[in-house]
Amino acid sequence: MAAVGSRKVYRSLRSFRGFTLIELLLVVTIMMLVVGTVASNIDMVLPASRLEATARQLSADIELARASAVAQGLPYRIEYNLTHPGYRISTPFKSGGGLATTETDRVRTDWRYFPEGVSIDRIQLGSTVRESVKDAADPNSAVVRIQGVDIRPNGNTVEHVVALLRERPPGKFYLSVQGLTGFVQLYGEDWRPDVVSESDFR
Repeated sequence: MAAVGSRKVYRSLRSFRGFTLIELLLVVTIMMLVVGTVASNIDMVLPASRLEATARQLSADIELARASAVAQGLPYRIEYNLTHPGYRISTPFKSGGGLATTETDRVRTDWRYFPEGVSIDRIQLGSTVRESVKDAADPNSAVVRIQGVDIRPNGNTVEHVVALLRERPPGKFYLSVQGLTGFVQLYGEDWRPDVVSESDFR
């Protein structure tokens, strides 16, 4: 009886052949195609998410500066770097404590630079437009162009729009900071900011 059972096991093991070389090559080829497709899609998705993440981080930091200005009753400032895309917050305090009496005394956060492929296209303050500086002759130039925007103790600020640009795939994202309230709204690339001029008030 035991011999009959062992023959069945032996036959079932003999019938299991494994995979041929062609079958293995076919599976490996399909896996390579899937990995290549996923990698190219990730390359397209990541820059898009970087742009939105940058806009949301900037929005959160503007809101934090506004909340700090209102809570402390002191003016803050957001400084946009138009040469090396990024920004920082300028506080009303001086190093070591107390209020700063001069502009150079103010404590500032470190620059928060944008990720690769994301830059400031322009900043629109009312009818004035400040465009980013791209010095092709010297990308490491010591000259830095900064646009400061004050946030007053009551929470209002200069109404402005920051246009963020993504190089690849091309795209834009807008941050609109309301002057009266200091609130930030985010818009996709289809949005066009209104340009206010003196003639609108005549």
